[in-house]
Amino acid sequence: MNHKTTLAYTGDVQNVVTVDALWPDSPYHHIWQPFLCTDAGGQLVAAYGTKLHSKGDMGALWCARSRDGGQTWTRRVPILHHDIAHNGGGFGYANPVLYRAPGCETIWCFAMRSALHMPNTEFSQLCAAVSSDGGASWRPVELAVLYPVFPITCQHITAIPDDEGTRYLLPVHVHFSKDFPGDPSRAQMVLASRDLLTWRLGGYVPCQAEDPAFLHEGGIAAGDEPGEWVMAMRTAAHNRYPEPHASQKAFVSTSRDGGRTWSVAAPEPALHNTVAKGYFGDDGHGLQIYVYSAGPAWQRGPLHYTTRRRGGPWAEPRPFFDQGGAEGKNSYPTLIAQGPGKFACIWDSSDAPGQHRQCIRFGTLEV
Repeated sequence: MNHKTTLAYTGDVQNVVTVDALWPDSPYHHIWQPFLCTDAGGQLVAAYGTKLHSKGDMGALWCARSRDGGQTWTRRVPILHHDIAHNGGGFGYANPVLYRAPGCETIWCFAMRSALHMPNTEFSQLCAAVSSDGGASWRPVELAVLYPVFPITCQHITAIPDDEGTRYLLPVHVHFSKDFPGDPSRAQMVLASRDLLTWRLGGYVPCQAEDPAFLHEGGIAAGDEPGEWVMAMRTAAHNRYPEPHASQKAFVSTSRDGGRTWSVAAPEPALHNTVAKGYFGDDGHGLQIYVYSAGPAWQRGPLHYTTRRRGGPWAEPRPFFDQGGAEGKNSYPTLIAQGPGKFACIWDSSDAPGQHRQCIRFGTLEV
């Protein structure tokens, strides 16, 4: 595909194209939650989901590839699909997270799955598929998952070196609705692995006792000091979801032991958040970046961003992508660093004012 945006927009993201869009007679009502990585040759690979009409948040996961820096994209191929039985059962899938370890050719797609008869993925399992040909084809892999929670994926994997090799951290959260017959547990945590195949509970993010927030969809970036890691999390009112938290800020927590323990999360005044995913990461050269939905809770219109250099303050927010204020719907941004201050970006969007999650956008950002 090679579709320039059909709506005028303002913002700092450049070279904006449409990766994919809902197609005629589709069994899906949304195309959403995109993710990016690169293959062993440095070419871009995108993953995203489509939601079945009959389900709240699950369906199939797809992959498209680009060989020209994101300006054209191949036709979608399935990664994990609800029509293909796995281990004798039918599943719906959501929230792909792509990862390729440095020096390896294999691309992993981690996600969440739930039995197809369920209405959504609230009681999910961690699942995965792998590609050995740069995303052209995929096969499912059964993980060894050694923890008693139902994880919700959303953010990127962080590789942390230590005395034993590499420890991979995957941020996940748990969200039981008010209808769950028990404690409505809501918690942000990280899963840890040495080989990307076996996953254990690796760390838990505590929240302040006074006016706690529902912490979720946390992203990890390198901190100011060597060995320091920072997580910024989407927030909502702890036991009144989907209401926003009173602070309307992302909460931030810090780890100095490789993600095993985290400080008590607290609101970061510079990071706006009202129950919407904000991408939080770094460029590997001392620049942190936060991309977020700028409006009130659940509006999810314009995307803005802010940055900070190591040890410095957060800069004044700037427009990332705005195609008509609240009428131009955009959400779930994900970025990957391509050099100092340079990022490849992907998010879900729409060409129809007032609609949301009807297409996947790609663009580049240079800070």
